[in-house]
Amino acid sequence: MITALPLALIFSFIVPQQNQSSNSPLDLIHVQVANEAQFQFLNILLHDVDDHQARHPGGAVVAYATDLEQNLLSREGFRFEVITEDLADWYARRAESDPSARSSSGTMGGFRTLAEIGQELDRLANDYPNLVSVKQSIGSSIQGRDIWMVRVSDNPNTIEPGEPTAWFDALHHAREPMSAESLLLFIDWICQGYGIDEELTRVVDSRNLLFVPCVNPDGYEYNRMTNPNGGGMWRKNRRANSGGSYGVDLNRNYDWAWGSQWGGSSGSGSSEIYRGTAPFSEPETASIRDASAAYPPGVSISTHTYSNLWLFPWSYDTIFAPDDAQLRDYAMEMTANNGYAYGTSWEVLYVANGVADDYAYGQHGA
Repeated sequence: MITALPLALIFSFIVPQQNQSSNSPLDLIHVQVANEAQFQFLNILLHDVDDHQARHPGGAVVAYATDLEQNLLSREGFRFEVITEDLADWYARRAESDPSARSSSGTMGGFRTLAEIGQELDRLANDYPNLVSVKQSIGSSIQGRDIWMVRVSDNPNTIEPGEPTAWFDALHHAREPMSAESLLLFIDWICQGYGIDEELTRVVDSRNLLFVPCVNPDGYEYNRMTNPNGGGMWRKNRRANSGGSYGVDLNRNYDWAWGSQWGGSSGSGSSEIYRGTAPFSEPETASIRDASAAYPPGVSISTHTYSNLWLFPWSYDTIFAPDDAQLRDYAMEMTANNGYAYGTSWEVLYVANGVADDYAYGQHGA
C-alpha cells in the first residue's frame, strides 16, 4: 500500500507499465484513494483521473486504465472496481443504439469527422458570409493536415485593430469530439441570434471572435480510421517518438513552465501526458503560438470534455495568478447555470505544466 513515495520512485513503477500498455483497450474504473501519495500515483499512472474530491478522506477517483495498469493497482493494494469495460467499444455501441446520444448528423458515432468539421465551417461561411470568414489554415500538423481557423465578426474578413480578440479552440485531445461540436454549435448559435439578441449583436459588432475547432487533426483522424463508428480513445498527436511509441500531449507542449519541477507532465514517450522533446516541438502548438501572436487575444477559452469543470490559471504550480479574484468572478458567472466546479487545475484536479491556458494567460494575459 502506498502511503508516501517520491515522484522518481513512482515513475520507476509506472514507465515500464505504460510502455507495455499504451495501445491496450481502456476501461473506466472507480478507485478508492486514502492519501495524497496515492492520488499522485494514480494521476501519473492512469488516464484522465477525474474527481475533485479525491484528496478528501475517503475520496475516490474515476479514471481510464488498461488491464496491465489494473494489475499494478491490485499489486499495490488499491481498492477499485471496473465501471465500463472497453470504452471505445462501449461508445460505439451506444452511438449505434441510442440516437439521442448523437450530438449532430456526423457520421462518426454522431460526431463530425475531420472532413465534416471542415464542411461545417464552409457551410457557416456560405450561409453567413457577413459574419463568418472563409476558413484559413494557420499551420499544418505533423502529418501535413491543415489546422483551420474562422473569424466571426460584423466584418469577418477584416481584423479591426481597435476591437479586442477572443480566442476559442478545441480538440487538443483527439478523444474529445464534443469539444469541437460545442464550438461549431456556438458559432451557429451566434449567427442565428445576430440581429435578434441585442447583447449578442453588440458583442459581435465590437470584437473579433476566433475559432480553431481542431488543434489535433492527426490524432482525431487516427481515431476515425481505427474506430469509424466512434469511440476512438487516442489522445495525443501522431508523432513517431524514439523507442517505438507515438504521440505528444499537445496540452503539455506549450512553453509556459514546460517540464517544470512541480510535475504535471511526463518525459516518457509512451505516457498519455508526454510533453515532447522541447516547448513547441510540435507543429500543432507552434501554429497556435504563431496565430495567437498575430491576433493577440484578450480572452482565451480552450475547450475539453474531460469533466464538468471550469479551470483557470495557474496550472503548473500551487500558486494563484495575479488576477485570481477576477478569474474567480468570471468562473462564478460562467458556472452559475450549469453547476460546474471551478478553480485552478491544482485546486480542482492536479498540477499540469506546459498547458494552453497557462500559455494564453502568461503570454497574452488572456
